[in-house]
Amino acid sequence: MDPQSRRLLWDSIVSVLRDGRAVVLTSHSMEECEALCTRLAIMVKGTFKCLGTIQQLKYKFGDGYIVTLKIKAPKSGLPPDPAPAEQFIRMNFPGCLQREKHYNMLQYQICSSSLAKIFRLIISNKENLHIEEYSVSQTTLDQV
Repeated sequence: MDPQSRRLLWDSIVSVLRDGRAVVLTSHSMEECEALCTRLAIMVKGTFKCLGTIQQLKYKFGDGYIVTLKIKAPKSGLPPDPAPAEQFIRMNFPGCLQREKHYNMLQYQICSSSLAKIFRLIISNKENLHIEEYSVSQTTLDQV
């Protein structure tokens, strides 16, 4: 389905939901489910494997958070050095998985840690680690 038609369909479904009516939707698109559903059931080979709100399923089956760091150069004219940030993440979040590493971008999957701890540690060490920008996001339903 083209994006414009999909948007029109989504708007129609949301309109029905606003009227207090129920909608049963089947989809292979987790993006669509996250956008439209309040409760979700996942079926595998004809059997329901789980049922709950999106947040409940992410909490129960998700793998924590995705942390992305953009590292700046320590001084003008020098290249960015991501090594201190890499070491910091490995020390503070045992079992983390480095998903991507590019010139000045690092991305980690951090399991079993509180969101507050992630933000507290990144914010308090932002300058020392030369973190220019960062983002923290929850795993998506596709990753669940």
